[in-house]
Amino acid sequence: MSVYSRDSETHYFDEITILRALAIMAVISIHVSGAFVFMDSSNFLAVVYMAINAFSSFAVPLFICISGFVLFNKYPDNIDLMVFYRRRLVVLLPPYLFFSIISLILEQQRGLNYDLPAILFKFFTGGWISSYWFIVLIIQVYLAYPLLQKIFSWCRIHNKIPDLLVITFLGGVVYNGYIVPSVFNQIAADPSGISVITRFSAFLFYFFLGMAAMDRNEEFFPRIITKTGIRYYPIPLLIGTTLGIIAISQLFLGNKPDIARILPLYAWNWIVAFILPLYYLVIFGICSLISTAFVSQKNTMYTLLDTIGHYSFGIFLVHLFMLSEIITILNRAGFGWENYLFYPITFTLILTSSLFIIAIIQKIPGGRLITGGTR
Repeated sequence: MSVYSRDSETHYFDEITILRALAIMAVISIHVSGAFVFMDSSNFLAVVYMAINAFSSFAVPLFICISGFVLFNKYPDNIDLMVFYRRRLVVLLPPYLFFSIISLILEQQRGLNYDLPAILFKFFTGGWISSYWFIVLIIQVYLAYPLLQKIFSWCRIHNKIPDLLVITFLGGVVYNGYIVPSVFNQIAADPSGISVITRFSAFLFYFFLGMAAMDRNEEFFPRIITKTGIRYYPIPLLIGTTLGIIAISQLFLGNKPDIARILPLYAWNWIVAFILPLYYLVIFGICSLISTAFVSQKNTMYTLLDTIGHYSFGIFLVHLFMLSEIITILNRAGFGWENYLFYPITFTLILTSSLFIIAIIQKIPGGRLITGGTR
Protein backbone atom coordinates (compact mmCIF):
# COMPACT_ATOMS: atom_id res chain seq x y z
CA MET A 1 0.00 0.00 0.00
CA SER A 2 2.90 2.28 -0.64
CA VAL A 3 1.56 5.68 -1.68
CA TYR A 4 3.60 7.59 -4.21
CA SER A 5 3.43 9.97 -7.15
CA ARG A 6 5.25 8.83 -10.27
CA ASP A 7 6.91 11.40 -12.48
CA SER A 8 7.99 10.97 -16.11
CA GLU A 9 11.50 9.87 -15.16
CA THR A 10 10.39 7.00 -12.94
CA HIS A 11 9.88 3.61 -14.51
CA TYR A 12 6.47 2.13 -13.78
CA PHE A 13 6.06 -1.58 -13.06
CA ASP A 14 2.65 -3.06 -13.85
CA GLU A 15 3.59 -6.03 -11.69
CA ILE A 16 3.65 -3.84 -8.59
CA THR A 17 0.01 -2.86 -9.09
CA ILE A 18 -0.99 -6.52 -9.31
CA LEU A 19 1.03 -7.27 -6.16
CA ARG A 20 -0.85 -4.48 -4.39
CA ALA A 21 -4.12 -6.08 -5.45
CA LEU A 22 -3.07 -9.47 -4.09
CA ALA A 23 -1.90 -7.87 -0.84
CA ILE A 24 -5.09 -5.89 -0.23
CA MET A 25 -7.18 -8.99 -0.93
CA ALA A 26 -5.06 -10.80 1.65
CA VAL A 27 -5.80 -8.01 4.16
CA ILE A 28 -9.54 -8.50 3.63
CA SER A 29 -9.03 -12.26 3.86
CA ILE A 30 -7.32 -11.89 7.25
CA HIS A 31 -10.30 -10.06 8.71
CA VAL A 32 -12.96 -12.29 7.15
CA SER A 33 -11.21 -15.54 8.11
CA GLY A 34 -10.85 -14.20 11.66
CA ALA A 35 -14.41 -15.46 12.10
CA PHE A 36 -12.98 -18.58 13.72
CA VAL A 37 -12.66 -16.71 17.03
CA PHE A 38 -16.48 -16.52 17.20
CA MET A 39 -17.09 -20.19 16.51
CA ASP A 40 -18.21 -22.47 19.31
CA SER A 41 -15.73 -25.25 18.63
CA SER A 42 -12.50 -25.95 16.77
CA ASN A 43 -14.17 -27.91 13.99
CA PHE A 44 -12.95 -28.46 10.44
CA LEU A 45 -14.31 -25.13 9.21
CA ALA A 46 -12.52 -23.30 12.02
CA VAL A 47 -9.24 -24.98 10.99
CA VAL A 48 -9.88 -23.89 7.38
CA TYR A 49 -10.40 -20.32 8.58
CA MET A 50 -7.17 -20.49 10.58
CA ALA A 51 -5.28 -21.85 7.55
CA ILE A 52 -6.58 -19.01 5.39
CA ASN A 53 -5.72 -16.53 8.13
CA ALA A 54 -2.18 -17.89 8.47
CA PHE A 55 -1.59 -17.81 4.72
CA SER A 56 -3.05 -14.31 4.30
CA SER A 57 -0.74 -12.88 6.97
CA PHE A 58 1.83 -12.19 4.25
CA ALA A 59 -0.15 -9.04 3.40
CA VAL A 60 1.63 -6.45 5.56
CA PRO A 61 5.16 -7.83 4.89
CA LEU A 62 4.40 -7.70 1.16
CA PHE A 63 3.11 -4.13 1.38
CA ILE A 64 6.29 -3.11 3.20
CA CYS A 65 8.38 -4.90 0.58
CA ILE A 66 6.46 -3.05 -2.15
CA SER A 67 7.14 0.24 -0.33
CA GLY A 68 10.87 -0.44 -0.40
CA PHE A 69 10.70 -1.29 -4.10
CA VAL A 70 8.63 1.77 -5.02
CA LEU A 71 10.55 4.29 -2.92
CA PHE A 72 13.93 3.12 -4.20
CA ASN A 73 12.56 3.22 -7.73
CA LYS A 74 11.59 6.87 -7.36
CA TYR A 75 14.25 8.06 -4.91
CA PRO A 76 17.43 6.02 -5.52
CA ASP A 77 19.91 8.73 -4.56
CA ASN A 78 19.67 12.43 -3.67
CA ILE A 79 16.41 13.36 -1.97
CA ASP A 80 14.85 16.79 -1.58
CA LEU A 81 13.58 16.23 1.96
CA MET A 82 10.95 18.97 1.91
CA VAL A 83 9.45 17.75 -1.37
CA PHE A 84 9.70 14.11 -0.32
CA TYR A 85 7.97 14.53 3.04
CA ARG A 86 5.31 16.86 1.64
CA ARG A 87 4.37 14.41 -1.12
CA ARG A 88 4.37 11.38 1.16
CA LEU A 89 2.53 12.79 4.17
CA VAL A 90 0.02 14.85 2.22
CA VAL A 91 -1.30 11.64 0.69
CA LEU A 92 -1.32 9.65 3.94
CA LEU A 93 -2.38 12.02 6.70
CA PRO A 94 -5.67 13.49 5.37
CA PRO A 95 -7.35 10.10 4.76
CA TYR A 96 -5.96 8.72 8.00
CA LEU A 97 -7.33 11.63 10.02
CA PHE A 98 -10.63 11.71 8.13
CA PHE A 99 -11.54 8.05 8.67
CA SER A 100 -10.17 8.08 12.22
CA ILE A 101 -12.48 10.98 13.04
CA ILE A 102 -15.39 9.05 11.54
CA SER A 103 -14.51 6.13 13.79
CA LEU A 104 -14.34 8.48 16.81
CA ILE A 105 -17.81 9.82 16.01
CA LEU A 106 -19.22 6.30 15.64
CA GLU A 107 -17.73 5.26 18.97
CA GLN A 108 -19.25 8.28 20.69
CA GLN A 109 -22.62 7.37 19.21
CA ARG A 110 -22.22 3.93 20.80
CA GLY A 111 -21.74 5.62 24.16
CA LEU A 112 -17.94 5.36 24.34
CA ASN A 113 -16.41 8.63 25.49
CA TYR A 114 -12.69 9.46 25.68
CA ASP A 115 -10.78 12.28 27.29
CA LEU A 116 -8.36 14.37 25.22
CA PRO A 117 -5.18 12.41 26.12
CA ALA A 118 -6.88 9.14 25.15
CA ILE A 119 -8.07 10.63 21.86
CA LEU A 120 -4.60 11.93 20.98
CA PHE A 121 -3.03 8.61 21.96
CA LYS A 122 -5.35 6.72 19.62
CA PHE A 123 -4.57 9.11 16.78
CA PHE A 124 -0.81 8.69 17.24
CA THR A 125 -0.97 4.88 17.46
CA GLY A 126 -3.63 4.09 14.87
CA GLY A 127 -5.95 2.93 17.61
CA TRP A 128 -9.28 4.10 16.21
CA ILE A 129 -9.48 1.27 13.70
CA SER A 130 -7.69 -2.02 14.40
CA SER A 131 -5.84 -2.18 11.08
CA TYR A 132 -4.75 1.47 11.06
CA TRP A 133 -1.56 0.62 12.93
CA PHE A 134 -0.34 -0.14 9.42
CA ILE A 135 -0.70 3.52 8.41
CA VAL A 136 1.40 4.52 11.43
CA LEU A 137 3.93 1.94 10.26
CA ILE A 138 3.99 3.40 6.74
CA ILE A 139 4.44 6.92 8.15
CA GLN A 140 7.46 5.60 10.06
CA VAL A 141 8.78 4.11 6.83
CA TYR A 142 8.49 7.45 5.05
CA LEU A 143 10.09 9.38 7.90
CA ALA A 144 13.01 6.94 8.03
CA TYR A 145 13.47 6.45 4.29
CA PRO A 146 16.22 9.05 3.70
CA LEU A 147 18.35 7.31 6.35
CA LEU A 148 17.44 3.83 5.11
CA GLN A 149 18.31 4.85 1.56
CA LYS A 150 21.77 5.96 2.68
CA ILE A 151 22.32 2.69 4.54
CA PHE A 152 21.25 0.66 1.52
CA SER A 153 23.37 2.72 -0.88
CA TRP A 154 26.45 2.25 1.29
CA CYS A 155 25.83 -1.50 1.41
CA ARG A 156 25.30 -1.52 -2.33
CA ILE A 157 28.61 0.20 -3.01
CA HIS A 158 30.48 -2.16 -0.66
CA ASN A 159 28.65 -5.32 -1.79
CA LYS A 160 27.09 -5.72 1.65
CA ILE A 161 23.43 -6.04 0.68
CA PRO A 162 23.31 -9.78 1.57
CA ASP A 163 24.78 -8.90 4.98
CA LEU A 164 22.18 -6.16 5.43
CA LEU A 165 19.37 -8.59 4.65
CA VAL A 166 20.73 -11.21 7.05
CA ILE A 167 21.16 -8.68 9.87
CA THR A 168 17.66 -7.23 9.47
CA PHE A 169 16.20 -10.73 9.12
CA LEU A 170 17.78 -11.76 12.43
CA GLY A 171 16.68 -8.48 13.98
CA GLY A 172 13.09 -9.27 13.06
CA VAL A 173 13.46 -12.76 14.52
CA VAL A 174 14.73 -11.32 17.82
CA TYR A 175 11.91 -8.77 17.90
CA ASN A 176 9.17 -11.31 17.27
CA GLY A 177 10.77 -14.20 19.13
CA TYR A 178 11.89 -12.43 22.28
CA ILE A 179 10.91 -8.77 22.60
CA VAL A 180 7.21 -9.18 21.79
CA PRO A 181 6.56 -12.23 24.03
CA SER A 182 8.82 -11.04 26.85
CA VAL A 183 7.97 -7.34 27.00
CA PHE A 184 4.82 -6.25 25.22
CA ASN A 185 2.69 -9.25 26.14
CA GLN A 186 3.30 -8.45 29.81
CA ILE A 187 1.60 -5.08 29.36
CA ALA A 188 -2.18 -5.46 29.23
CA ALA A 189 -3.24 -4.35 25.74
CA ASP A 190 0.08 -2.49 25.52
CA PRO A 191 -1.35 0.81 26.87
CA SER A 192 1.99 2.52 26.36
CA GLY A 193 1.80 2.03 22.59
CA ILE A 194 5.42 0.85 22.58
CA SER A 195 4.71 -2.02 20.22
CA VAL A 196 3.25 0.33 17.59
CA ILE A 197 6.21 2.68 17.88
CA THR A 198 8.84 -0.05 17.64
CA ARG A 199 7.09 -2.47 15.26
CA PHE A 200 8.86 -0.88 12.29
CA SER A 201 12.07 -2.65 13.32
CA ALA A 202 10.40 -6.02 12.71
CA PHE A 203 9.70 -5.07 9.07
CA LEU A 204 13.08 -3.66 8.06
CA PHE A 205 14.02 -6.94 6.40
CA TYR A 206 11.05 -6.77 4.04
CA PHE A 207 11.69 -3.11 3.26
CA PHE A 208 15.34 -3.67 2.35
CA LEU A 209 14.31 -6.79 0.42
CA GLY A 210 12.06 -4.58 -1.71
CA MET A 211 14.90 -2.14 -2.31
CA ALA A 212 17.17 -5.03 -3.29
CA ALA A 213 14.52 -6.35 -5.68
CA MET A 214 14.29 -2.92 -7.29
CA ASP A 215 18.08 -2.77 -7.56
CA ARG A 216 17.98 -6.02 -9.56
CA ASN A 217 14.59 -5.57 -11.22
CA GLU A 218 15.86 -6.70 -14.61
CA GLU A 219 16.31 -10.14 -13.05
CA PHE A 220 13.69 -10.04 -10.32
CA PHE A 221 10.40 -10.23 -12.23
CA PRO A 222 11.47 -12.41 -15.19
CA ARG A 223 13.23 -14.96 -13.00
CA ILE A 224 11.36 -14.82 -9.70
CA ILE A 225 10.42 -18.51 -9.84
CA THR A 226 12.06 -21.15 -11.98
CA LYS A 227 10.07 -24.11 -13.22
CA THR A 228 12.25 -26.36 -11.12
CA GLY A 229 11.68 -24.33 -7.96
CA ILE A 230 7.88 -24.34 -8.29
CA ARG A 231 7.78 -28.07 -7.57
CA TYR A 232 9.23 -27.53 -4.10
CA TYR A 233 6.95 -24.68 -3.03
CA PRO A 234 4.12 -26.86 -1.64
CA ILE A 235 6.47 -28.22 1.05
CA PRO A 236 7.34 -24.90 2.76
CA LEU A 237 3.76 -23.72 2.21
CA LEU A 238 2.42 -26.73 4.08
CA ILE A 239 4.95 -26.37 6.90
CA GLY A 240 4.39 -22.61 7.26
CA THR A 241 0.61 -22.89 7.18
CA THR A 242 0.64 -25.69 9.75
CA LEU A 243 2.83 -23.62 12.07
CA GLY A 244 0.51 -20.68 11.53
CA ILE A 245 -2.54 -22.75 12.48
CA ILE A 246 -0.85 -23.95 15.67
CA ALA A 247 0.28 -20.43 16.60
CA ILE A 248 -3.17 -18.96 15.92
CA SER A 249 -4.85 -21.78 17.86
CA GLN A 250 -2.70 -21.06 20.91
CA LEU A 251 -3.05 -17.29 20.70
CA PHE A 252 -6.78 -16.96 20.14
CA LEU A 253 -8.36 -20.21 21.27
CA GLY A 254 -6.05 -21.24 24.09
CA ASN A 255 -5.65 -24.67 22.55
CA LYS A 256 -2.46 -26.63 23.07
CA PRO A 257 -1.72 -28.89 20.08
CA ASP A 258 0.55 -31.86 20.76
CA ILE A 259 3.59 -30.16 19.27
CA ALA A 260 2.99 -27.17 21.56
CA ARG A 261 3.05 -29.47 24.57
CA ILE A 262 6.37 -30.97 23.50
CA LEU A 263 8.17 -27.64 23.14
CA PRO A 264 8.47 -24.95 25.82
CA LEU A 265 6.61 -21.76 24.95
CA TYR A 266 9.78 -19.69 24.52
CA ALA A 267 11.22 -22.25 22.09
CA TRP A 268 7.97 -22.23 20.15
CA ASN A 269 8.08 -18.43 19.87
CA TRP A 270 11.58 -18.54 18.42
CA ILE A 271 10.71 -21.23 15.88
CA VAL A 272 7.68 -19.32 14.62
CA ALA A 273 9.63 -16.04 14.51
CA PHE A 274 12.36 -17.67 12.40
CA ILE A 275 10.22 -19.67 10.00
CA LEU A 276 7.40 -17.20 9.25
CA PRO A 277 9.60 -14.73 7.28
CA LEU A 278 10.84 -17.63 5.15
CA TYR A 279 7.22 -18.70 4.68
CA TYR A 280 6.34 -15.20 3.53
CA LEU A 281 9.20 -15.23 1.03
CA VAL A 282 7.71 -18.33 -0.58
CA ILE A 283 4.34 -16.56 -0.85
CA PHE A 284 6.08 -13.44 -2.23
CA GLY A 285 7.50 -15.63 -4.96
CA ILE A 286 4.10 -17.08 -5.80
CA CYS A 287 2.52 -13.61 -5.86
CA SER A 288 5.29 -12.38 -8.14
CA LEU A 289 4.73 -15.31 -10.48
CA ILE A 290 1.01 -14.50 -10.58
CA SER A 291 1.69 -10.81 -11.24
CA THR A 292 4.10 -11.46 -14.11
CA ALA A 293 1.67 -13.97 -15.64
CA PHE A 294 -1.23 -11.49 -15.63
CA VAL A 295 0.90 -8.60 -16.86
CA SER A 296 2.09 -10.67 -19.81
CA GLN A 297 -1.46 -11.72 -20.74
CA LYS A 298 -3.35 -8.44 -20.10
CA ASN A 299 -6.66 -10.31 -19.95
CA THR A 300 -9.92 -9.54 -18.12
CA MET A 301 -8.56 -10.77 -14.81
CA TYR A 302 -5.55 -8.50 -15.23
CA THR A 303 -7.87 -5.52 -15.72
CA LEU A 304 -9.77 -6.39 -12.55
CA LEU A 305 -6.62 -6.87 -10.47
CA ASP A 306 -5.11 -3.70 -11.94
CA THR A 307 -8.18 -1.74 -10.82
CA ILE A 308 -8.07 -3.27 -7.34
CA GLY A 309 -4.35 -2.50 -7.10
CA HIS A 310 -4.82 1.13 -8.07
CA TYR A 311 -7.53 1.55 -5.44
CA SER A 312 -5.78 -0.60 -2.82
CA PHE A 313 -5.13 2.19 -0.33
CA GLY A 314 -8.71 3.41 -0.46
CA ILE A 315 -10.00 -0.15 -0.10
CA PHE A 316 -7.80 -0.53 2.96
CA LEU A 317 -9.23 2.63 4.48
CA VAL A 318 -12.89 1.59 4.28
CA HIS A 319 -12.94 -2.21 4.24
CA LEU A 320 -13.36 -2.61 8.01
CA PHE A 321 -16.37 -0.29 7.98
CA MET A 322 -17.88 -2.51 5.28
CA LEU A 323 -16.89 -5.67 7.16
CA SER A 324 -18.85 -4.61 10.23
CA GLU A 325 -21.98 -3.68 8.29
CA ILE A 326 -21.98 -6.70 5.98
CA ILE A 327 -21.45 -9.23 8.76
CA THR A 328 -24.21 -7.61 10.82
CA ILE A 329 -26.62 -7.83 7.89
CA LEU A 330 -25.68 -11.44 7.10
CA ASN A 331 -26.01 -12.53 10.73
CA ARG A 332 -29.45 -10.96 10.99
CA ALA A 333 -30.42 -12.93 7.90
CA GLY A 334 -29.29 -16.12 9.64
CA PHE A 335 -26.13 -16.45 7.58
CA GLY A 336 -23.48 -17.10 10.23
CA TRP A 337 -19.84 -18.14 10.58
CA GLU A 338 -20.62 -21.85 10.44
CA ASN A 339 -21.91 -21.64 6.87
CA TYR A 340 -19.32 -22.84 4.36
CA LEU A 341 -20.28 -20.02 1.99
CA PHE A 342 -19.72 -17.35 4.65
CA TYR A 343 -16.09 -16.68 3.72
CA PRO A 344 -16.39 -16.43 -0.10
CA ILE A 345 -19.60 -14.39 0.01
CA THR A 346 -18.42 -12.02 2.75
CA PHE A 347 -15.02 -11.58 1.12
CA THR A 348 -16.60 -10.76 -2.26
CA LEU A 349 -19.12 -8.34 -0.78
CA ILE A 350 -16.45 -6.45 1.20
CA LEU A 351 -14.07 -6.18 -1.74
CA THR A 352 -16.67 -5.05 -4.26
CA SER A 353 -18.47 -2.64 -1.93
CA SER A 354 -15.20 -1.07 -0.76
CA LEU A 355 -14.02 -0.66 -4.34
CA PHE A 356 -17.36 0.86 -5.36
CA ILE A 357 -17.44 3.31 -2.45
CA ILE A 358 -13.88 4.52 -3.05
CA ALA A 359 -14.55 4.97 -6.76
CA ILE A 360 -17.62 7.07 -5.92
CA ILE A 361 -15.83 9.16 -3.28
CA GLN A 362 -13.02 9.98 -5.70
CA LYS A 363 -15.52 11.51 -8.11
CA ILE A 364 -16.62 13.99 -5.44
CA PRO A 365 -14.65 17.28 -5.31
CA GLY A 366 -11.84 16.76 -2.82
CA GLY A 367 -12.57 13.06 -2.67
CA ARG A 368 -9.11 12.04 -3.78
CA LEU A 369 -7.66 13.93 -0.85
CA ILE A 370 -9.53 11.81 1.69
CA THR A 371 -8.92 8.50 -0.08
CA GLY A 372 -5.26 8.96 -1.01
CA GLY A 373 -6.07 8.99 -4.73
CA THR A 374 -5.07 6.04 -6.89
CA ARG A 375 -1.60 4.59 -7.04
